[in-house]
Amino acid sequence: MTQWAWHKLVSDPGQADVVFEIGFTLGGSMPPALGHLRLAIRDPRNNVLRWGFAEYVQSAVPKSNRDKEFDKAMGALVDDAKTPVTQVRRQALRLTILSKMANMALGK
Repeated sequence: MTQWAWHKLVSDPGQADVVFEIGFTLGGSMPPALGHLRLAIRDPRNNVLRWGFAEYVQSAVPKSNRDKEFDKAMGALVDDAKTPVTQVRRQALRLTILSKMANMALGK
């Protein structure tokens, strides 16, 4: 996620534009799922859920295959999150550019 270039990790949620909450639940309603990963993207100012995603982790044997399935689900979760967060960043950038252009036109 840090390779998205515009993204910076901060230690204080109050400094963040969005907060990512990641969770894992064992078991699942879709056999043969080992469990599912959840990602909630929240607005830190009011704790409103902006986006939510879930990916199932397939059960596998041996452990090395189970780890691969977990990594695959985590990669899919990151891909799920990339699209809306990138769109919001692009919209914010466009608004900033439009605002600067308007200020230049008004001589500010």
